[in-house]
Amino acid sequence: MHQAINRIVRGLLLACAVASGAMPFAGRADARESGFNINPDGNYRLVSKDVAGERWAMTYDVGSNAITGNVFATDGGAPKFVRCSVLSQDAQGGVTAECKGADACSTCPCTNGWTTVGTVTLPGSFFEDCGDDPTPTPTPGPGGSSVTCGSTVTLVEAISYDYAIVPDLSGVTTEVTYPASVSLPGIASEPPVVGRVTNLTGITDGIFQAADDDTKVSVGLVSLVTPIPQGGFASVRFDCTPGATISTSQFSCSTVGSSSLGLEVSVACGVALTTP
Repeated sequence: MHQAINRIVRGLLLACAVASGAMPFAGRADARESGFNINPDGNYRLVSKDVAGERWAMTYDVGSNAITGNVFATDGGAPKFVRCSVLSQDAQGGVTAECKGADACSTCPCTNGWTTVGTVTLPGSFFEDCGDDPTPTPTPGPGGSSVTCGSTVTLVEAISYDYAIVPDLSGVTTEVTYPASVSLPGIASEPPVVGRVTNLTGITDGIFQAADDDTKVSVGLVSLVTPIPQGGFASVRFDCTPGATISTSQFSCSTVGSSSLGLEVSVACGVALTTP
């Protein structure tokens, strides 16, 4: 049993190295090609790869943050079993997970126990064979890169993310730093501030909040029933000096997203400007 677990540990470490590009795939000269797919619902990432002469067939359940699969030896022996619980996810889709391993059951009912393998980190490229994982591109809202102020100007925030990695986006907080040429009435979450911020997601049963500190405005949405969609997220109506030119380059937007299980996920943010 310990020998089998040690093989799983070595395999997981090699899988990390292979996926990160630190070493090429190893195995027989006639090793099978790697395979990757996503199920129709987008909740499961299916991977089949040769790692150190063994065949790894793994399923990453994005919804429950679990990785399960089999390791097949080239000698045709009984498969080994791996189960990992995802602890965290980085901006590129890589995961840190705590894993356990087990041998195949030899009797019924099955009594083979699972042994803790340890914590491993797998880059996003391990779960995708389509080249480098793309960085989400901010989706601009309506409006242009610069506008001439009348008396107010509206900043439109839009978000984007990889739905295959994050099918259950349940929380988003944006933070927009704005120039001294625009302002909001009030401070923190006072009614004058909240009254200038509009929810653009169409979600009405979530918790939507906004706050301002005179240099940046934060907008947050938590939705445990309906996943937060890509596209328009929020609009903020600022006061400005009539005739002044306001451009999007004067604003910066950062975003924090979370899945339904509270794991931090990658969400990109873009801005555009409009006038009444």
